[in-house]
Amino acid sequence: MRVSIREFLGHPSLDEPAVTRPFGQTVYRRMAEVLKRTRAHEVIRFEVPAGLLMDYSFCDETLGRMYKELATGMWENLYIITEVASELQFDNLGASIRLRKVAARVLFQNQYHLVVAEDRKGLDELTETIDLVDRYRRVTAADLARDHGLNPTAWNNRLARAYAQRLIFRAPEVLLSGGRQYVYETLLDKV
Repeated sequence: MRVSIREFLGHPSLDEPAVTRPFGQTVYRRMAEVLKRTRAHEVIRFEVPAGLLMDYSFCDETLGRMYKELATGMWENLYIITEVASELQFDNLGASIRLRKVAARVLFQNQYHLVVAEDRKGLDELTETIDLVDRYRRVTAADLARDHGLNPTAWNNRLARAYAQRLIFRAPEVLLSGGRQYVYETLLDKV
């Protein structure tokens, strides 16, 4: 589902900037109503229109807060991708994501970016994991262990961390042997 941030601003013109924390809180409440009505396992693509001046405080109160709540499980089974149109929007969203110590998938200049608040090793592992899930489209920890080294437990931990931040889908699958495993899927097919 695609939703423009413009719908929540309460004013028709992009000439009025989206600034200040109080205004961001008002817009966030409007956005949260959409999240409450969204069905499980849906990807919501919030689009920030070109020309919208979105400062850090506004961005943090809207998108940063939403990504933090995703990471803590408040919006269970929802997935969010944010599309930004300018470098300033991308930078302000990135600052908010890093400050809140979460992760986000951001579409900017026709490319998906992973914005995270991780140390270099954590960033590299998360980026590699998500890139592989995107490439495979549908994959298990056993598939990644077979094709890319490490053991299935290590891959399962990496996949679980990406899923916890709602950066990929996860679904249980029953094995013919009677066991169960998780299958992870890219969000990109659902946008």
